[in-house]
Amino acid sequence: MATTLIFRRTGESVWPKLATLAVWLAVGVSSSYWGLQLWGKAAPVAVPVVPQPTLVIDQAAVARALGAAKVQPGAVQVTGSAPKVVLLGVAGDAKGQGVALLSVDGQAPRPYRVGVEVTDGWRLESVAGRAAVLAAGDKAAPTHRLELPPLKQ
Repeated sequence: MATTLIFRRTGESVWPKLATLAVWLAVGVSSSYWGLQLWGKAAPVAVPVVPQPTLVIDQAAVARALGAAKVQPGAVQVTGSAPKVVLLGVAGDAKGQGVALLSVDGQAPRPYRVGVEVTDGWRLESVAGRAAVLAAGDKAAPTHRLELPPLKQ
């Protein structure tokens, strides 16, 4: 009973003691923070730049994954001055929008969206099923249809 009288006297509120504890706790935390800020400043260290490895994509594997055969199907000479275009794969919807995987002049295959210029004035006009249509210039210009070979049964 004697110990309780030391900490709390009769009729005295505990709130002033808790407020005092909170204020002193804030003073301690603040002084610790600012002490570490002033005392703990170190000279910045230069971090060496590590070169990132270049990402190598096996484009032949991508072409096979999109349905390309081992032979180059759909090769077409568009016009006398146009490059050789090879259709390796298509992905599209019923509206003719989508992407075609094309190889131009024997280069590595690249995906082309409908409406994008493939090469020198030739653009991909539409894709449907296993075919893609190239158009030269405007809408009234000649078109060429590239088709993938039929699937093996």
